[in-house]
Amino acid sequence: MTSNDTRNHIIHTGADLIGQKGFGATGINAVLTAAGVPKGSFYHYFSSKNDFGLAVIDTFAQEYDTKLDLILNDHSRSGVDRLRAYFDAGLETMTSCEFTRGCLIGNLGQELAGQNETFRRRLDTVFQGWEKRFERCVEEARQAGDIDASIDPAT
Repeated sequence: MTSNDTRNHIIHTGADLIGQKGFGATGINAVLTAAGVPKGSFYHYFSSKNDFGLAVIDTFAQEYDTKLDLILNDHSRSGVDRLRAYFDAGLETMTSCEFTRGCLIGNLGQELAGQNETFRRRLDTVFQGWEKRFERCVEEARQAGDIDASIDPAT
């Protein structure tokens, strides 16, 4: 496994555990055991649990941004159809885990935003990026006449 692969493996393993238990209840040792890597590997890539948590947020957000862009920027479909496709994909994801997990970023927002300003700011940036993507899609649907012209896409 390359250095970047090991880092990503730790992040993805940790994200999975955090998705199940929450950030506060997920210990570094649990992540390392599940990932099958030694403790030194963790501290080679991350200076602290908070640094690791920020990497989890950034990685998940980047991957989710790609998914959003594939759906919401698919101009072969109407804006309304793209929004429906987003919700259909979300339902499929929730069904696949038998509704036992929510959105990792949403869960972290609920758990950490009131406790840690650094996490709050990072999560807010992620949410704002997502909002802008939906706003553009709704605006395109409004411009095409697929939704009421009086709807404010930013709202």
